[in-house]
Formats: sequence, structure tokens, C-alpha cells
Amino acid sequence: MYNDFRMMNQLLPTCIECVETIHVKRRGMLLVGDHIINGGVLYDHHAIVKNIEPDERDENNVAKAKVTLIHFSNNFGVSSWWTKAIRGKANIKQTVEHFDFEIDNIMVVLYRHMPFPPAEIVRRAEQELQTQKFQYDLFGNNCEHFATFCVTGRKLSMQVLKINMTAWMYYYMGFRGLGDERERNRYLHEYELICNPCFQRNVLLLSAEKRPLRERHEVERGDVISFLYHGLDHDAIVLQVHEEEVGNGSTVTLTFVHYAFCGYFRYRTIQEERKTFSLDGSVSVIMYNGPQFDVYSPAETVERAGMRIGEQQFFFFSNDSSHFARWCKLRMNRPG
Repeated sequence: MYNDFRMMNQLLPTCIECVETIHVKRRGMLLVGDHIINGGVLYDHHAIVKNIEPDERDENNVAKAKVTLIHFSNNFGVSSWWTKAIRGKANIKQTVEHFDFEIDNIMVVLYRHMPFPPAEIVRRAEQELQTQKFQYDLFGNNCEHFATFCVTGRKLSMQVLKINMTAWMYYYMGFRGLGDERERNRYLHEYELICNPCFQRNVLLLSAEKRPLRERHEVERGDVISFLYHGLDHDAIVLQVHEEEVGNGSTVTLTFVHYAFCGYFRYRTIQEERKTFSLDGSVSVIMYNGPQFDVYSPAETVERAGMRIGEQQFFFFSNDSSHFARWCKLRMNRPG
């Protein structure tokens, strides 16, 4: 197993937790130099942001933007993939796109450690635009490889690497490797698949007390709750604690937002759900108390959870239910 994990490590440009994908809901979540993704049914298209402006057709609407992109494509969408796959041709182009973030499935890729500043990322993209030396290959040198090359200096597909990583972890460790975060963190660090800063950060995050829920008053709006969901540990953000319906004090009804399982052949989706839980300790509240945790207010936490409803970017290790809940609750990423 050690040699197999070592081989996987050689494929990684950085640790697998240093790269996150966040759904864009408003213009302020995008910055010049960002690597963005336009999610499609068959194919996700990647690009580098050169410029961002309000949409002149609706300037006061923060959910809309006029964005200048540099990307490997004829069009910014699925149709370009079909053209390239059939004809084997694609050029690096600069285009101006009008996005409505309430409708368009736009994600921003957040790199925790970036070797180049935003201006240099744009310069690298512009250089490839001018020289047109970036030869297209559907599987080994596509639009994602172009975007990651501009940002990191290396051509790679994090999506493919994470799929392989999930399969390997499940093969060697089963559901224990996917569901037990402490065990997973230890293994990933031991085999050099996450960096030391991410390992230490995870140790801190996982040190938060999980307080078993036995009284209705112990859970509040904006809390992070943890419970078993399809056999795995699962986190969610509480939107509302409902008035007691039965009256015997043995249950609590919560409305929460979480990464919901929607079927074996469907994407996991961030959804709002209402459910009644037994007050027997099977549900815990994660207590992010103390100066080591910089938390959003309950109202901010709920707002951030609502921003991502409808997202379908679930991935073990980098964007699962616990990552979503922490993003809502803790100030760990750049402002969005």
C-alpha cells in the first residue's frame, strides 16, 4: 500500500486539500486571476479570469457580471467540448461572457497555496494566448490542464486525481477511510498526500468538541450538527429549531442545509431538509468555541449555507459535508 500511495503522491502538484471548489453566487466572489469552472451536464469547462465588471445591462445586480476570460475553447460551454472531441481542434481564446450567477453554474477554484500572484497568472494566460503553443489533447491537455498550468505551473486535472484518490482510499480502507476524518487525516499525512499545514489545520478543526444532543435547548440556529447519514459521519447547518410537536421531549425537529444523497446515479446536492431527530445523543453539536476558532455569527452562517443551495460539487477529501459546514461556520477561506 505504501508504494501505491507514494506513486499517487508523485502525481499531485500539492496536497489534495489545498484546492477547493466553491459555487459563485455573486460578483464579489470572483477576482482577477481566478480559475473558474462552468459546470455542464457532460463536461466542465475551465478558464482564467482576466477582468470582472458589472453587467452594463443590469449594473446594480451583484448576481450578474461581465467577465473577460482566457480559455482553451471555441465557446465557453459544453458545445465547445463536442466540437473539440470530434474535430480534434481548439484554440486559446479571449472572450467576454455575461454571467447570471443565480442561473449559470459557475464555480471558482480556490488554491490555498498559489506560486504566482493574480497578475502573473493573467500574464501567463495571455502569453499562451499570443503564442498558441498549447497543443490540445482531450484527455491529457485540455481546458483544465491549461487553467491549472496558468495558476500552478503544472498541467493537471484535480478532478481526475481526486476520483482516483477516493477509489484508492476506499479500496485500502473501506468506509473507514471515507467516513472517519481523524483516521483519514492521519493516513493522508502519513503517505504525504496532504501537506503539513493542512494536516495541522485538520487536527485543530477535528479537536472541536462534539456535544451529544440530549435536550432541545442545546441546539440553535446556525449550529453545525453531526450525525450518521447512509452509514457515514455527516455534517449540516441548522436553519431552524422548530417548536416541539409531540410534547414528550424525546425529539427535536430541525430544518438544516447539507450535502444530500439524491440516489446512486445522481449528483449529491446541497439541499434544505426538515427532519425529526431523537434526543438520545445520536446527533451531536460541534462546538467551535475558544479563540482558536474564528466563527461567523449564526445569521451569517445561515446566509452562507443558503448561498450554496443547489450546488452539486461534492467530493470526498475536499468538498464533502464537513467541508461545506466548516465553510459556512468558520472564517477559513477568502471572503466570498
